[in-house]
Amino acid sequence: METERLKDLKAKVELALKENPETRNCDVLLTQTLIKAYYPQYYYQKESGEVWINEKALILIREDSVKRQRAIIQNDENKYLPDDENVRIRRKINQERWLEYVREERNFDYNIFKRREDMQRIRQESQNEKLF
Repeated sequence: METERLKDLKAKVELALKENPETRNCDVLLTQTLIKAYYPQYYYQKESGEVWINEKALILIREDSVKRQRAIIQNDENKYLPDDENVRIRRKINQERWLEYVREERNFDYNIFKRREDMQRIRQESQNEKLF
């Protein structure tokens, strides 16, 4: 029974990561998205944007379980990787692995990153020259 529940949670997490790219960078937002989708009676968002979640929802969908399932999907299965570079660094996701994922998933050429890195390097070198 426990294994089935985890598989069910994993399917929910994977669907949320697929349909809501912003959840790939934040486990809190991922958990909130799952609560809103599967337990809307425990989720309330004010007009100001402030979110209120009933503590019952936090028992039904635990953030640590969501985080574990997200890690399996992103780290082991190499799916739905985060877009934010700082998150990738913090989660120790290799830049080459991420670029490979982007090329395969999105069929997109990311040579722009090399150009951006070159521009940053040139900018840094010119700033260093101004110091001397």
